[in-house]
Amino acid sequence: MKSTDYGRDVLAGNWRKRSAPPDIPAELGEVVEDAVSGFTGEIVEIAKDRVTLAGRGEIRRVFPLLPGAFLIDGRPVTLVQPVTAPRAVLRRTASGSIAAPASRAKVARASRIYVEGRHDA
Repeated sequence: MKSTDYGRDVLAGNWRKRSAPPDIPAELGEVVEDAVSGFTGEIVEIAKDRVTLAGRGEIRRVFPLLPGAFLIDGRPVTLVQPVTAPRAVLRRTASGSIAAPASRAKVARASRIYVEGRHDA
C-alpha cells in the first residue's frame, strides 16, 4: 500500500476552545443586533463602556460593550471604541502664546507705529 501525507495532525490543536469573536470598531450608523435580547438597531451614540442603539420607531436602548455581545450578519463580534487620531499638541512660546507654524516673526511697519512721546520711539 501507498502511504499518503494528510498534512498536520488534526487532533494536535485545542479543538474544544472557541475562537474569540473579532473586534470591530463601533461606527455611528452601523446596524447591529444584541446577541442576548435580539434587539436590532442603528448605533446612534458611543460611550466609553456602552453603546446606544435606535430600533424601529426610534426606540433607544443602551447596551454594555461586552465581548461577543453583538451580532453583525449573524456572526458574534465584539464592538470596541473607534480609534481616533491623537490630537495635535499646541506648541507654546516662551511667553505662553500659541506658536505659529514655522513662520518668521513680523515687525510692524514704521508707518503703523503710533508714537505719543519721545520715550515710545
